[in-house]
Amino acid sequence: MEIAFAGQIGDGYQGNVDANEMMAHVETVVTNDRPIAVLFNLTNLHYEFGDAIGGVAVPLIAKRKSVIPACFVANGKTAQALQWFFNKNMIFGVAGYKLFPDREQGLSFLRERISAQDLD
Repeated sequence: MEIAFAGQIGDGYQGNVDANEMMAHVETVVTNDRPIAVLFNLTNLHYEFGDAIGGVAVPLIAKRKSVIPACFVANGKTAQALQWFFNKNMIFGVAGYKLFPDREQGLSFLRERISAQDLD
């Protein structure tokens, strides 16, 4: 499942409303469509800083026995700003999510994750 977000996210706390709307959308998609994996396409999103955007992953983790595999595709300043969320002790890193510069790399990563789950 590909979920794309576009536009501008406010900086810092000003982005909380935007991030909450994104998280609500992801929750709706997860509830209604039950994806086996999610590619977040942020290539048309302008984001520079603020931690609320980390909440987009919460619906993939909360209330589940296992984490839904996911990755993010972003570039430029958005990719640079998101990078710290992928540290081992941050939400995307803990969940095993990765950041890629293009969609094809992200899809390849998700295919590998899904195949690995099928073997478990």
